[in-house]
Amino acid sequence: MDLFAETTKRFVNCAKGDFIPNTVFHDSKKLLDPTRLVVKIKPWFSLNSYYRVSEFKLEHLLGDLPRQAEIERRTFLNSFSLDSEKTKKGNMDGSIWKYFGKVFGHGNMKLHFELGPTDQMELINLMALKSDIKGKEINPENIKGLKKNEKLVLVTSRVVTQGTFSIKGSDKVDASFTGRVDIHPGNLGGGGDLLRKEDTSMQLPENTVIAYKVQELIELNVNDDDKLGADGGTLSAELISDESINCLDKVLEELEEYVKLLQPLASPPKQTTSSLFGELREVLKDRPTFQRFLEDRGEDWSNSVCTLLDKLPTKPLEGSRVVTESLIRVLDALPNGALNMLANCSSSELQALNKLVLELKTNHSNFLPSETLPPKLQEGGEYNWATQLLCSTSKNLHEDGNLFRETGIQPGGLLLILCIAVQGLTFLGS
Repeated sequence: MDLFAETTKRFVNCAKGDFIPNTVFHDSKKLLDPTRLVVKIKPWFSLNSYYRVSEFKLEHLLGDLPRQAEIERRTFLNSFSLDSEKTKKGNMDGSIWKYFGKVFGHGNMKLHFELGPTDQMELINLMALKSDIKGKEINPENIKGLKKNEKLVLVTSRVVTQGTFSIKGSDKVDASFTGRVDIHPGNLGGGGDLLRKEDTSMQLPENTVIAYKVQELIELNVNDDDKLGADGGTLSAELISDESINCLDKVLEELEEYVKLLQPLASPPKQTTSSLFGELREVLKDRPTFQRFLEDRGEDWSNSVCTLLDKLPTKPLEGSRVVTESLIRVLDALPNGALNMLANCSSSELQALNKLVLELKTNHSNFLPSETLPPKLQEGGEYNWATQLLCSTSKNLHEDGNLFRETGIQPGGLLLILCIAVQGLTFLGS
């Protein structure tokens, strides 16, 4: 458990407003700089932006400023404390051939902190600074490290502690497991227990930055690309989050356009598409694996796609990079459950999903006999939610449940990107 990050996140949740938690203690000193810049990261197909504190101040990009940033400090809260405890329990059992096992466990996490009085340090001459730097040119070399979906924004307000404060946390895991292997004429068994407990405390100094606010001062980026780009697809976070997408005709209209873009995936030699299909499934098998894959290449989409294409046994056709990048972006936009399903489903399950998509496109209905679908897609199956979504016969789509409520994606938007992903992977795997 990261005590500092957990504390600042809880503080921001309680404080409301548009504060951003400072989750890295060592960034606190940087954030005290009056003109500190933060990297705003907007993932494609996502409504939520993420932030990381940069090494830049405004002066690094623009040189000496005509005037200094003026900061006003005033009391924000007289005191703030929180006691929190979470308990989780669970068990799992199963078997594979002659192997049987069970796991039982529970975890307990406690958190206690008292911040004492906090102040808000606010930039009060923001408009004057904006006027000073309007029209100034920025050397692209100074910000060449920014990715396509990143921009630099100015910190305009900070919440800081008036005095020292402490954080205390306890993290406990208690689990047991048993196993058995049947070997004729007898069997072997075993088991064990796991107990882990960590008690941690931190004493932090005054003027520790707990949270901050930002504002776009000028367009401090040279590669802004909130959409896919001129040579890629046209879907955006705004489209799949807008209620207008909850019309089935609108979904099918957008689907037709995007599938045309992905059609070249079905053209290369079978050996090439099969290899690309395997490489994609490997890096997309779960969200952490995919994130590590991107981070290893600096989260540069083009480099990541080129790395995949370089592994293929034959040279990919011209334009393969753009098409493959488009598909990966759609896959990345899927909620974790949907991403895991497509990365791990069998060939027969993928083909069945594609039949549902084709039925939706041609007949606007999916009345395929349930017994013809693989078990996981049938009622009560692990992937039945996808079957239900693809069997949307109503003109106006709505969400039946809360499976993807936290994504910010509308039901029609989810249906659209699921259809695109299924069709794209089917092109490769067929």
